[in-house]
Amino acid sequence: MKINADRKLYTIGQVSDMLDIPIRTIRYYEKISLVHPYLIDRDSGYRYYSMEEIFHLDLIRCLGRELGMPLKKIREYIEREQEPATLKQYLNEQAEELEEQIDMLLSRKNFLMAKLKAVTMREFMRPAVPRIVMREARKIFVKYAKLQDVEDALLTIRKLVKESGNRYDTSTFLLRTFDPNNLHAKDLGQVLIGLDCALGTPNSEMILPAGKYAEVVYENRLDKRAEALKLFMEFLKRSGFTPEGHLIFSGTLLDTVSVKSDAYCLKVEIRLTSDPGAETKNPLHSE
Repeated sequence: MKINADRKLYTIGQVSDMLDIPIRTIRYYEKISLVHPYLIDRDSGYRYYSMEEIFHLDLIRCLGRELGMPLKKIREYIEREQEPATLKQYLNEQAEELEEQIDMLLSRKNFLMAKLKAVTMREFMRPAVPRIVMREARKIFVKYAKLQDVEDALLTIRKLVKESGNRYDTSTFLLRTFDPNNLHAKDLGQVLIGLDCALGTPNSEMILPAGKYAEVVYENRLDKRAEALKLFMEFLKRSGFTPEGHLIFSGTLLDTVSVKSDAYCLKVEIRLTSDPGAETKNPLHSE
């Protein structure tokens, strides 16, 4: 074999060490016609590569290892490399595809962080211990719903989640008319379902006014719910305040849609007033 003295050539082993590409990978690239050696010794079968082939292999390595491009995409890139307009369009398409992947990964990260927050919050909840707290005004996105059971409530909540752009880092609300003689889970009737995010139209925005609220947290089981509501009603009678407005059930949205029904906590609260003659106000805003 006669080697051109004007062109320095390298063995496949040298190229492998130079580019940190396994020899078997280089041979596979040759097998699928993605790269070709500069010279093959007819007698020994040894392959030799010039800097041109080495640069070509380095491009393949970079596209695959650094950009995560599959071989099919690498071949398309190489075929368009000599056509600037076509290559520019191709690169724009690849950039858009990467943006979509980034958005997907960020969405997954946000979901995981919201899940972590929800799990952490559960650790600090004290079930079935009624108390009075001060709340700032809260704006929620609501829809009226005629519910027969809990499944109806979950389906309505899922629709709201979709409309809110999959905002899992929030809370969900179920608001009912306050009736101390009718607080059973099977008597849902006409309720408001909501999320604490400012979306939709003014007709769908509801303000939970600032003020003094009584609340109790309970495990999402029928027996625990009944126990908590009984304690809650006794607490309200002893508090010296008058309940007004809606009875507000709330919970972490992420738990509501991603945890089995008895593995998370819910909260029930109601606004209190010291004036027994105060009129009950409907805070639903409309134009």
